Amino acid sequence: MPDSNAVVAWLGYDTPNMPTTGDFGVLDVKAARAGAPRFAAELEGQHAARSISDFDPPFVTVISHSYGTTVATIALTQLRMDHPVDALVMLGSAGLDTELVPSYGALRVKDLEPGQKAIFTTFAEGDAIAPFGAGLSRRGQPNPGATDPFRQYLRSPVYEGGLSFSSAGDPSRGLEASDGHSVTGEGPQASFMGGTASEGHGYLDRKTQVLETVAKLSRGVIDAELRESFTRTDGFCVEVITGMDGTEMPRRVKCESK
Repeated sequence: MPDSNAVVAWLGYDTPNMPTTGDFGVLDVKAARAGAPRFAAELEGQHAARSISDFDPPFVTVISHSYGTTVATIALTQLRMDHPVDALVMLGSAGLDTELVPSYGALRVKDLEPGQKAIFTTFAEGDAIAPFGAGLSRRGQPNPGATDPFRQYLRSPVYEGGLSFSSAGDPSRGLEASDGHSVTGEGPQASFMGGTASEGHGYLDRKTQVLETVAKLSRGVIDAELRESFTRTDGFCVEVITGMDGTEMPRRVKCESK
């Protein structure tokens, strides 16, 4: 129907279990590489179905969280060039596959404006589990400010050119902060390293700043205040220095132009 909204939850691949179960598949890209073609096929199928409709094409936003960002970004490299999605939103990314997604330029995502793809990203300050996992797996990081207490985040290169938005909340508008990795929170406080957010403070809990922003981005509604709040991410590469004792010390450096 015209002037209506719809949400499609895609559950079409075998997700890795949480490391707390003893399964560390989340540190690998195998599940993401297996699931990505299925997600790409789903997007292509929806595009084909809409192409025979009498209605105008809808605004399509891919909203991804955690390991879902790994899957979604690979899938978005596999769409036809003339079938890009309108926007991509990444929440608490577990890191992107740098081999299959060398840069945002590889993603079939429309431009928000000339030279700027509609790629949006955020992370909760208390979410240390996502950058920790991304660093351990050496996957690329959309959020340069995401850190963990064990400094594994330094092993992740940072993608250039995304638009970062805040998850810190806005008390003046009654919007809550997100304080952990989960989509919805539970319990009186966030768990160790923010693996689980506290009640009401997950990425997509009601009354959070993230949920309000995602709701706008998913419809292509970007007002002046939101646009001014974006920070364009700078890219960084990883340089590893080996000490006299053989200890590896990674650090982020500006990437050299090729």
